[in-house]
Amino acid sequence: MKKSFIISNFMLKMWMKEILKILNTKTKQAVSVIVALFLIFIASLVGYQLTSLSLTSFFSGDPKSLTLLIVSMYFNASIFTMVLFILFKTVATDYDRLSIQLSWFPIKRYEKNLGYFLLFSNMVIGLVILFISLIIVPASVMQGAGVRFIFAFLVGLFLQSSFMLFLIHFLYNFISFIVRICKIPFTKLLSLFLIVMIVVSYVLEIFNINKLLTNFTDFDYNLMYFLTPVFLGLMGELALVEVNLYIILGGYILVAIASYFSLFLMDPESEKKSLKFLQFIPMPRSKFGALIVKEVKCQSRNEENLLNFILIILLTIMFSLKFNVNQSLIVLFILSGTTGIVALNSFGNDLKMNTSYKMFGLSESKVAMGKWVGLCILSFVQLIIYCLILMYVPESLLSTLQIILIAMNSVALFYVAGIVFPIDKKNPYTGILAFSFLLCMLIPIFFIGNFVMGQVDGTLKYAMIIAFEIVLVVTIVFVNKWRFHQV
Repeated sequence: MKKSFIISNFMLKMWMKEILKILNTKTKQAVSVIVALFLIFIASLVGYQLTSLSLTSFFSGDPKSLTLLIVSMYFNASIFTMVLFILFKTVATDYDRLSIQLSWFPIKRYEKNLGYFLLFSNMVIGLVILFISLIIVPASVMQGAGVRFIFAFLVGLFLQSSFMLFLIHFLYNFISFIVRICKIPFTKLLSLFLIVMIVVSYVLEIFNINKLLTNFTDFDYNLMYFLTPVFLGLMGELALVEVNLYIILGGYILVAIASYFSLFLMDPESEKKSLKFLQFIPMPRSKFGALIVKEVKCQSRNEENLLNFILIILLTIMFSLKFNVNQSLIVLFILSGTTGIVALNSFGNDLKMNTSYKMFGLSESKVAMGKWVGLCILSFVQLIIYCLILMYVPESLLSTLQIILIAMNSVALFYVAGIVFPIDKKNPYTGILAFSFLLCMLIPIFFIGNFVMGQVDGTLKYAMIIAFEIVLVVTIVFVNKWRFHQV
């Protein structure tokens, strides 16, 4: 157990080292604090608007609204926990330099797996608590809820999120173990796909507004808000609900133990063989053209990118068949935003090439633009495949341009996140750090942008969009130049 904490602490120090490379001056640290506080303020303001009405009803003497509010918040926390687990698993490599180094030390497999999981679980639970707290805590403070209410809510939120994480972690490891026994290829892909199918099927099966309303008097032990009675108990409202606390606490302990022992089922990593896609495409004679083709070939051959793409395809097919989606344009808008994931590990996969770029006299801006164009080509190829799957093509030129713009912006944002926190085998789970950074930045920016765009129209709106695109391109070049001189 001690060795697991040492491994987790060592990985955390590696993350801090990457962060300190960015915030290496007092000015940068001060600016980052100001930006973080501003984003937290915006998120808190949005959260207050979302939950203030429900809390007002509770403090007016309606305890039923409190139960419904907490059930809905814990339900959302469970969904968010599962989504983060799946997203982080897709961007985190299963084979890194630290794993190779640890194999030379007297460390048991489960100790290493536990060390990795400790950091992984802290990131997932931490983000869930952060985002859900920003939704409900500001309104609680403004309504005078008191320390007891906030403490009870956070304790229950932590337990609910950790319960759902333990459960899905056990399922993932167990399914992966069964898939390996059956010697089926693409273990990670198939395991994640089965996890998504189980989660979606369960949520659709149990989600019922009438059942949610009855939890005020008769708790139904739904896994999505299983730990709600803990909050009610801490608030002194447990007598209003018919529930057995022994089942709640026993279920939590059982799932935690199952999650721990599932670490023994995890197989040692084996280095992946390189894929040879697109060998038939010749390398252009021009340096810029060669950069583009190299980027297309390298990123399409990366197994994490390939598995993520296949997983999205399978999920798209599953949702299309399950829900009979009629709004294909909206689905295509969403899918266009996912095409940029291919850019997240672009810079990290290419670190060894930076010396060659300098040797051949390639400028930082040319390298950045060459990689971005290549990644955009991969993004457009994904869009074409999604259109074929959905059997849908945008009917208007405006919709087509919007989809292309979203895809290009998605590539740019993921690429910048991957430059800020390079994803490579030297730094395990850096993909989680990069994705968390992008998530924390985008959610407040989305609300700000949505509000601003709603206040303007006509020429000013298009001028703001063009200005944003220019800023994004300049950011790519600037950040790439900054990292270019650090390696």
